[in-house]
Amino acid sequence: MPRQHSKTQSPAADWFTRGLGKTEVDAILSRATGRKFRAKQVICRGGEPAKHLYLLQSGGVKLYRITHAGREVTLGWLMPREVFGLGSLVADPVNYIGTAESLGDCETLVWDHPSIQRLGSRYPQLTSNALRIALQYVSVFADRHVSLASSTAEDRLARTLTRLGARSGKPSPAGVEVSITNEHLASLADVGYFTVSRLLRKWQRHGAIKKTPGTIVIRRPEKLLTE
Repeated sequence: MPRQHSKTQSPAADWFTRGLGKTEVDAILSRATGRKFRAKQVICRGGEPAKHLYLLQSGGVKLYRITHAGREVTLGWLMPREVFGLGSLVADPVNYIGTAESLGDCETLVWDHPSIQRLGSRYPQLTSNALRIALQYVSVFADRHVSLASSTAEDRLARTLTRLGARSGKPSPAGVEVSITNEHLASLADVGYFTVSRLLRKWQRHGAIKKTPGTIVIRRPEKLLTE
């Protein structure tokens, strides 16, 4: 039996438990196990059956795949309130679509496959919410595909950086601080590494950003696409 979770509804559960009453949410969360992960720890591996569902409470998670040539391709940057491992809701678990690795120390709520299956049967709204989340992820991937075919590298990079700032940025006197490397930003924006370096230098000269190792401070987002 999983360890009982002492908290009532967490803000992290908003998306996953939308439309459910407090009693139902408490029952769902009571079946979860709280787990902590250290920085750069693999949480689950792509290609393996999704035997657990994770709801991120704090920290960040990188979702990626490795190409046949051994190159890492970032699929997504997951933030608190986001769920991964949705294939665990299927009777015969679908494989994880990518490897999830903690960006820093993070905390999650975890349900094993039998537990989340029972909860999905008992609370159909939970399964409906999971489907909605999965479709949102599909929409994000579709937008990236369309952007790759129709937008310039600069457009893609600017949009990716501003979205990261809105989702995970930390406000500071200098602007919005985003913790990300050039390599990861390049992969998320579907742009080459050297192109990212060139554009970031350009934006820094124009005062749009301030770049330090592993961090980008967005100072003037309206100038990101200024020639």
